Amino acid sequence: MSQFGSSIVGYAIAFHLALAGHASEFAISIISSNLPIALLALPAGVWADRYNRKWLIVAPDAVVALATAVLGMAWLAGFTDLWVIVVVQVVRGIGVGVQNPAALAAVPMIVPKEHLMRFNSVYGAIQMLVYTAAPALAAALVTFMELGQILLIDVITAVVGIAFVLPLPITAVGKSGQGSQERKPGMRAAPGSVDLLDGNQVDSEETARAGGDGVAGVPSDECAWRDGISAGGSVGGDAGLADETPDAGAQDENDPTDPVRLVAGVVEAWRYLRAHPKIARTILLIVPQTLFFACPIGYSPVFITESFGSEAWMLAVSEMVFAVGAIVGGAVLAAWGGLKDRMAMMLLVCMCFEAVILVMGWSPNVWWFAALMAVGGLLLPGVEAVGNTVLQENVEESMLGRMMSFVNVVMCLPYPVGLALLAPLVEGLGARACYYICGALGVLAILGFCIRAPKIMAPGVEGDEPA
Repeated sequence: MSQFGSSIVGYAIAFHLALAGHASEFAISIISSNLPIALLALPAGVWADRYNRKWLIVAPDAVVALATAVLGMAWLAGFTDLWVIVVVQVVRGIGVGVQNPAALAAVPMIVPKEHLMRFNSVYGAIQMLVYTAAPALAAALVTFMELGQILLIDVITAVVGIAFVLPLPITAVGKSGQGSQERKPGMRAAPGSVDLLDGNQVDSEETARAGGDGVAGVPSDECAWRDGISAGGSVGGDAGLADETPDAGAQDENDPTDPVRLVAGVVEAWRYLRAHPKIARTILLIVPQTLFFACPIGYSPVFITESFGSEAWMLAVSEMVFAVGAIVGGAVLAAWGGLKDRMAMMLLVCMCFEAVILVMGWSPNVWWFAALMAVGGLLLPGVEAVGNTVLQENVEESMLGRMMSFVNVVMCLPYPVGLALLAPLVEGLGARACYYICGALGVLAILGFCIRAPKIMAPGVEGDEPA
C-alpha cells in the first residue's frame, strides 16, 4: 500500500515537470530521488543486519510521510519552486534507501523457506500491478488536483502500510532464533583474530590448522570471511561463538552513525562475498542484465519515435504490456516454483533477455515491438524473483541485509552509467543499432557466466551445496 502511494506521487511529480516542459528540472528530480538510494545502500545494509528490521521498515515510512505532509502544505501555501520538489525527492530517496535492504532481509523471518520462491514471484507481480495502475491514476490526478494535494496521498498510504507491518513478527537479527550473535558492547574478539574496531591483532592461543589460513577446527573457506571479526565466530550459528572478554573502552555499538562500525560492517560483508563465490556471482549477474537489457529498454521511447512515429499511445502501450507481462510471469513462477537449479534458470532467462533485445532491433512495426516488450516482462521474474530467493535461501540472516544492499548498488549504479554511455551511440547510429550491439554483447557476457556457473539448487534438493 505504501509503495502504491509512493509510486503515484513519483509519477505525478514526473508528469508535472514533463507537462511544464522543464527537461533540466525533470533530470534534477530523477537524480534527487535516486542518488540517496545509491549512497545509502551499503550503510543501510549494515543497519539491517544490526538493528530491528521492523523499525527500519516502519520508521522511514513515518519520516517520509511527515516530511511529505509538511512539503505538501508548503506547496498549497504557494511555495511552488523547484526546491520543494527536490526536497520531496531527496527525503523519499533516503526513505527508500534505508527501507529496501531491511524489507528484503526481513522476508525469511515471516515466510517459510520452502515458499520463498512463490512469495517473491507474487511480490514481483504485485509490484508490476502497482507500476501499471499508478501512472494512469497519477495522470488523472495531475489533471484535476494540485501537486500539493497529490503529495498528501503518500501520507495516507504510508499510515495504512505501517498499520499492516507493525503486527508482523519481524525482530532484530539474533532474536528470531536464526541470526548470529552480535558482539556486545564492552566485548573484545577472541584470541587469534583481528579486531576491526581497533585494528589490533589479538594474541593467538591456538594456531590455525592447514597453513594458518583458517581457524583451528574450522575449514579455512568457511571462516575466511570471519577473519578480522572473530576467530571461530559464527554467523547463523554455524561454528560456535567466539570467546569474548570485557573491554571497558569499547565504543557504544548502538550508534548507527559510527563510521568505524559502518566500515567494519561493509568490510565484513566484502569478506563474506569473497568466501562465498556463488553468492557473489548471483549478485554480479545483475550487472550484464542491467547494462544490456534494462538500458536498451530505457531507450524504448526513442526507438519507437524514431521507427514508428511520435504518437503518445504507442509509448503508453509499450510500457503497459511490459508490466502486464511481468504480472503474468510472476503468477506463472509462483504456481510453478521454477527450476530446481536456481543459477541455471537465471542464466537461461538472461540469455532469453538478450535474444529479445536482438530481435527487437528488427521490429517492423510497433505491435511487433510491443509483443517483444511483453515477452521481456514475462521473463523479468526469472531474474528478480529467483535472484532474491537465492540470497534469502543461502545467506545467513546476519548478512542478508548487507547482501541486499549490494544488490541495490549493482542495480542503481550500472543503469545511469549505461544510459549515459549509450547516449552517443543512440544519437549517432540510432536506437536500432543500440539494440543490436547490446543484444550481441549481452549474449557474450552471459556465455562468459555460463562457463564457470556454479550450481545453486533449491533447498532440500539432492546435490544442493552451500552457496
